[in-house]
Amino acid sequence: MSVKFVGVILLSLAVTLPGFIINEKLILRKKYLRFFCDLTARLPLSMLDGGESIFEILSRESGEGFKYLATIDKGVINDHTALKRLFINNRIELGDAEEIADFFVSLGNGSFEQQKKHCEIFSNRFGSLLKAAEESAKDRGRLYKVMFVSLGLTVFIILI
Repeated sequence: MSVKFVGVILLSLAVTLPGFIINEKLILRKKYLRFFCDLTARLPLSMLDGGESIFEILSRESGEGFKYLATIDKGVINDHTALKRLFINNRIELGDAEEIADFFVSLGNGSFEQQKKHCEIFSNRFGSLLKAAEESAKDRGRLYKVMFVSLGLTVFIILI
């Protein structure tokens, strides 16, 4: 009897867990989009200070959870596919990875004014994505947690 009870509890928890995992992914998306919004806002000031290359700035700006930005070098920064793969491998969604790769591919080309404009354009794009991600996390995150907890409770009740 007790083995069955433990099995039912474990099964119920296993059914509940995906709701929390999905919610974590939505929160992670907000985190990295907020980081790239901040990065595109700070980057023109860092470039204006001068003396540092884009790669040195990225290495310095890569905070906790974004250390992979320090691996971007001259061989990767102009390769859209390699950048997209780098971002996807670091748990960034495909659509967002493409936007971020678009930002980096054009980074460092042109005058300071062109770079500043480029950063402003992508700051607005990342801001729009962030706003959508925040709304999605607020609405869908709660929905997924409630739905999967309810499903877990249902499995528990049925099997007991």
